[in-house]
Amino acid sequence: MKETRVASRYAKSLISLAKDEGQLESVHEDMTLVRNTVDENRELALLLDSPIVKGDKKLVILQQIFAGKIGAMSQKFIDILVRKHREHLIDDVAEEVQKQYLVLKGVVRAEVVSAIPLSEEERNEVLRVVKQIDGRSEVQLKETVDTSIIGGFIITVGDKMVDQSVVGRLEKYRQKFNKNQYIADL
Repeated sequence: MKETRVASRYAKSLISLAKDEGQLESVHEDMTLVRNTVDENRELALLLDSPIVKGDKKLVILQQIFAGKIGAMSQKFIDILVRKHREHLIDDVAEEVQKQYLVLKGVVRAEVVSAIPLSEEERNEVLRVVKQIDGRSEVQLKETVDTSIIGGFIITVGDKMVDQSVVGRLEKYRQKFNKNQYIADL
C-alpha cells in the first residue's frame, strides 16, 4: 500500500474521532502547527525519517517540541504513530488532515500562478472561475508570482489546470508546428 494511502487513512481516523469528540477545529489547528513545524525544520524531518534513531527517543523529542502547544488528542495521535513505527508519516498525515478538513467544510484549494501580483479585480475573477470549475462556494486561494511564465496565469484546482500563460501558449504553438509535416520536411 502506498504511503499516501496510509497517511490518508490515519488522517481520516483522526478527523472522525475529532468530529465525534467535538474537537475538529482544535485538531485541525494542531495538525497545521505540526505540519508547519516539520516543514520548517529540516533536522526534525530528517530525524523522523531516520531508521537509526529509536522510536522512544523520537517520541520524547516530539513530546518536548509540542508540549503545551497541541491538544491531548493530537499528542496521543502522534504517540500512536510513533509506536506503530509510522513517525515518518507525521507530515503526510498532517497534510491529509488539512485536505480532508477543507473537503469536510466545503472549501476548495486553488493555486494561481501569475507573472505579476494580481489586482483585487483579477483575484475576484480567479475566484469566480474556480467556483465555476469546482462548484463549491468557498475557495482557499494561494497566489504565486513567477516571472518565467512571461504573462497570463495558470490556475490549478485539484487535478484540473487552466494554463493561459504566454509560455504555455508558445509551447502549444511549438507542438502544432512540430506536427506540421510541411515545416518538418524543411
